[in-house]
Amino acid sequence: MVEKKALLVIDIQKDNIAPNGPYPFPQKSVEELIKWINELASQYKADDQPVFFIRQIYKNFWGRLISRLFLKGITLEGSDGANLDERLNSSNGLTIDKTQQNAFANTSLQTQLSSFDISTVVICGLDGAYCVGATAHAALNAGFNVELLDQAILTTKADRWAKIKSDLKAKGASLI
Repeated sequence: MVEKKALLVIDIQKDNIAPNGPYPFPQKSVEELIKWINELASQYKADDQPVFFIRQIYKNFWGRLISRLFLKGITLEGSDGANLDERLNSSNGLTIDKTQQNAFANTSLQTQLSSFDISTVVICGLDGAYCVGATAHAALNAGFNVELLDQAILTTKADRWAKIKSDLKAKGASLI
């Protein structure tokens, strides 16, 4: 039986990769990340494997308050900055909006992965120490095999991401 994989691209949104964001990433790293993701997305699509583009959206009173108080108002529902970065090759991909770090929490992600008979999720995006790590833990807890594309994951908290990666590896995730 052939292992079915899905690519999860997390939080590559205009606000999250803007040089003036609350946690700015080096623009050279962002350019390399987008290049990696586009190559991977093309490969997955050519192999008829699904690609999910997951967006962090702050909505309702509490979400908007948190975004405005702590995150310079990023990725607010309906804002242009909440959109996927236009450099992404996101055509023919599936978009899922999340309101928490964990992309499985209160979304249709698990149901959609199951509808494709996915056994392995391959994760890349932002930020390793937060949304990527939380989503990887949730995927393992949901029974998926997890592969982390280390070259295609950025973080602003390298020490925290190193600890999370170590924990994920101990729980069965693979670094590729």
